[in-house]
Amino acid sequence: MSEVVSSGQDTNARALWVQLLAGPILWSVHFLVSYMLVEAACQAGWNFTMLGMNGLSFLVIVLTALAVLGTALFAVKSYRGWRTIHAGRLRDQVREGSGWFEGPVDFMYFSGLLLSVLFAIVILMVGLPALFLQPC
Repeated sequence: MSEVVSSGQDTNARALWVQLLAGPILWSVHFLVSYMLVEAACQAGWNFTMLGMNGLSFLVIVLTALAVLGTALFAVKSYRGWRTIHAGRLRDQVREGSGWFEGPVDFMYFSGLLLSVLFAIVILMVGLPALFLQPC
């Protein structure tokens, strides 16, 4: 028999979708903005320094840090939502060997957490070459 678990908070479907897709969206925005910024600056011939390093590299690193921070915040929000739903059931599930997910809300919270972690790593992989390579 399946029981409906109330998390004590109103689960908003739009917020669930935002948390699920935040990592991929932030990655695509970061990738496009970084690429367009570097391409436009190289075509215009901008050559400046910030804090002793190439200015474009510095801007890409700042964009990368902001995107990773945003993705991490959505990961924490998804984790908190998932833990809120599983607060009373987690120990019982481990003992009984039952499934991790009780419904689509559980799945969306947990998938949002995993996607955010994955895309935070991908964002770092896109932005880290700015530390070692010249943009133009």
